[in-house]
Order: sequence, then structure tokens, then C-alpha cells
Amino acid sequence: MLSELPEGADPCGENGEFHTFVYAGPMLARPIPIESGEVVRRDGFEFADILPAGDEDPD
Repeated sequence: MLSELPEGADPCGENGEFHTFVYAGPMLARPIPIESGEVVRRDGFEFADILPAGDEDPD
């Protein structure tokens, strides 16, 4: 993966190249219901929206 990064990208993500979102795991009482939104490619980077899934009641 690192060899596929665009020139000038920080492989450690120190300039905001990488973002994560935790939606499930042992530290959460239950998974957060999400859906993937629009994916946009701009300036050699990809951006993806994370949206709440459906009309589920959070309680």
C-alpha cells in the first residue's frame, strides 16, 4: 500500500491522509449503525461520507 501513495503523501498519515471511524468493537455497547455515502476523488485522495443507517432508534 505504501508504494501506491501519491508523491508527497506522508506514509504515517501525519498530514491527514488517513482517517478512521470505529463503529463496532468490544469497547462499544453495540455497533453504531452506519451506511457508506458518496465517495469523491479529489487531488489524488478519496473521501467517503459516513451516514447514519436508516431510521433506527438509538435507544
